[in-house]
Amino acid sequence: MRFWDSSAIVPLLVREPRTPRLLKLLNRPHALWWGSRTECISALCRVRRETLLNNNQYSKAVAALEKIVHSAVEVEPSGAVRDFAKQLIESHSLRAADALQLAAGKILFPTGGDFITLDERLKTAALAEGFNCP
Repeated sequence: MRFWDSSAIVPLLVREPRTPRLLKLLNRPHALWWGSRTECISALCRVRRETLLNNNQYSKAVAALEKIVHSAVEVEPSGAVRDFAKQLIESHSLRAADALQLAAGKILFPTGGDFITLDERLKTAALAEGFNCP
C-alpha cells in the first residue's frame, strides 16, 4: 500500500508531463489523508479559474477524484495525527497541511513505506521520517 499526498493526486486528474509515471504508481492499494479530497478540489478549482479546465473537464476530474478517494484507505482526523503533525512542524520546514498529510502517513505506516508526493519540502521530510518516495 502507498500513501498519496494531494500534490501527487492532482496530476492523476489533470494530465501533465508527470501523469504517466504517477499512473504506474497507482497500481497498488493506496491510502490518503482525510483532507486530501478537499485539497484536490481546491487545486482543481484553481486550475478551472485559470481557464485551463472547462466545466466538463472539471466535472470529469472530480468524478475521477471520487473514484480514487472511495477506493483508498482514508486516515481520519484524530488527536494522534494532530499531535504528530505538531512534532513534524517543529522538526521540518513544513506547512500545516503537509504536516497533517505526513502525520497521517506515519500513523498508518509507523515504520515507513511508500509516500507519493511531488512537493519537495514534503518529500525531504518524508525521507527523513523513514519513507521511500518513488
